[in-house]
Formats: sequence, C-alpha cells, structure tokens
Amino acid sequence: MRKSLILFSFFLTSLCCTAQKDKSTNAIPITKEATLKFKTLNEALGIPATYEVLKYTVMCIDSNATLILAHEENIRSTFSRTSVGVKIIFTNILLKKGDRQIKLEDKVYVIK
Repeated sequence: MRKSLILFSFFLTSLCCTAQKDKSTNAIPITKEATLKFKTLNEALGIPATYEVLKYTVMCIDSNATLILAHEENIRSTFSRTSVGVKIIFTNILLKKGDRQIKLEDKVYVIK
C-alpha cells in the first residue's frame, strides 16, 4: 500500500510539472534591413492587427552580453539602434482581443 501511494504521488507530481525549454534556441535570425520594414509592433510580433498590445518589455543584448532595457516606444527606433549580433527580446507581452486578455510567449530576434 505504501509503495502504491508513493508511485501515485510521483504520478501526480509529474502531471503538475511543466517542462522548461531553452528560450535561446527559438531566436529568429533577421537582417537589420528586414527589421526596419516593421511599421507596427503587431508586425514585429507576428500577430494580426485585431489584437491590441497592452503591455510588453523590450530587452537588447549586445555581442558583449550587455543588457539594455529599451522603453516601450516606437518600434522603428528600437530596431534602428541595433547592430549585427544583437538579440532583441520582447517579453511580458500582454494582448487584448475583445474582452479576452492573452499572454504571448517571448519573441527573440538576432540581428545577422
């Protein structure tokens, strides 16, 4: 009986655990010229214009691993200050469509 309770507790624990994935592997390589074509934040995030972006955070990591927190501003100015090797990470993205609020997963670009 005791062994079955232990096995059952491991089973329940495995159902509650979520797998952690390496977010550095989902980086999208993009040229600086392609990033300057983004006119809106929705285009940069790859979401339809029917969604309203309520909140987001932009982080830029240069080739020296220096973190720069960008403010929520014009998307073109964020991409225009980048150079080759910079990672641009959009995180804490909160969307709204109608009455629903949706949290979007992080979007990572690497300037090549």
